[in-house]
Amino acid sequence: MDIVCSPKGIINTERPGRGAAAMARAGFENVALDFGAWWDGRALKNAGQDYTNQTDGIKRGMEGERGRAAQGGAVRGALVGHACAEFEKNGMRVAIAIAPGIEGRDKRACSNEFLLWLVEECIRTCGKAGCPYLVIPAFSTRGADGEGMDGSAFSARGTGGENDGEFAFSERGADGGDLEIRASCYQRLAYVARENGVTLLLKNECRDLNGHLVRGAFCDAKEAAEFLDLLNAEAKNQARIQEQDARTGGSRGIKACVPIFGFCLDAGVCNICGQNMYDFVHELGNRLKAVVLCDNDGRAECSLLPFANVGAFGLRTDWRGLICGLREIDFDGPAVLRFSDSFCATPGILRAKYLDFAKSMGDYFQWQVGQRRVLAKYRNRVLFGAGNMCRNYMQYYGGEFPPLFTCDNDKRLWGTRLEGLMVKDPEELRGLPKDCAIFICNIYYEEIAEQLRGMGLENPVEYFNDEYLPFGRDWKWRK
Repeated sequence: MDIVCSPKGIINTERPGRGAAAMARAGFENVALDFGAWWDGRALKNAGQDYTNQTDGIKRGMEGERGRAAQGGAVRGALVGHACAEFEKNGMRVAIAIAPGIEGRDKRACSNEFLLWLVEECIRTCGKAGCPYLVIPAFSTRGADGEGMDGSAFSARGTGGENDGEFAFSERGADGGDLEIRASCYQRLAYVARENGVTLLLKNECRDLNGHLVRGAFCDAKEAAEFLDLLNAEAKNQARIQEQDARTGGSRGIKACVPIFGFCLDAGVCNICGQNMYDFVHELGNRLKAVVLCDNDGRAECSLLPFANVGAFGLRTDWRGLICGLREIDFDGPAVLRFSDSFCATPGILRAKYLDFAKSMGDYFQWQVGQRRVLAKYRNRVLFGAGNMCRNYMQYYGGEFPPLFTCDNDKRLWGTRLEGLMVKDPEELRGLPKDCAIFICNIYYEEIAEQLRGMGLENPVEYFNDEYLPFGRDWKWRK
């Protein structure tokens, strides 16, 4: 799993050099191209109105006002290009991009046609920057008039009628009206995405219902997975046609063998909607290509560093569910840290240290999610520690990744067994082959690692942690 830092709130969009350098000094190697930093809500609303404000004919309106929107897009595109150059200068790779989202009533000022044009520009920017993923917003319509963008309770079905052959997500809005997320919008984007080698990621979203945020687009994991499968099946057919045209000289060359649609799970949205992230992750499976790691108070959309939402009884966000789910599906995509609100609220003199802390937070997630992968990396392993953490290792992972033995500094334990595992003197580690890994199963990681270095051992040393154990195997439930 790659930890990716969103620059939103960190860099100055017109002079990004200083912020990019600060991110690089903190140790971030991957950055997200968060287009929302350049296209904020007001800019999107104004551009959307410029795009569609003429009422004397749809076609004429689009042609007449598209120029003003395009001029604004060109200015922001130049600023994005400047930021990409600064990221590259500081040794950071653009690993994922996030198209600007339009919230609440601002959606009424922005037609699907404008959103499609905007996302197409984002796709082309990703292609130029070598960015493999772009998170895109939901495109929805109400009936045939194209109004309405919100809703919930999805089900996949064919539309029939004048749109025969096109499939859609149908949803029942709060007012009882049928809303549809039409596949035609995504099919149009698929062509541009394939040309630029970009995978498009749908994302779970909230919607505003009388001042309260509730479940919106793609918040049902099962039905979102079904819709993704339909989109990818259609994209596969579209790719065949493109390849045939390319062979006959009928179209430009395309980047083949690129998956077109995947999913990005936003942990902040799941928290607001009170969803079980473990089940969400398992339902999506290998369709899940990216995650957004951000926290909030469970009521309002904001971008806080993970583990910020706490109460009298501890954490209020389902981080265990997310970590265990990602670990079990062997997730290896980008994980985007979005913490612009936390960063902006930090005093300026402390922001450099806050970036260091954010990097440590990302490393923690990477370590927790990747534990099973690290265990599987070694053919042989031994443990250091004969306490509760060792016991948890044997109960949860001992069957799949059996260690040769464990050792402990407590002489009283030598020669005894813990969960069937022999406890030995640490001096026994000197006889191990060099490719046998030593997993420290004790909270005194640094001290034990220093002890092993002092012994002159050349074996790989890894840290095991039992803070987030797999679901369904808890010892207290098995008793």
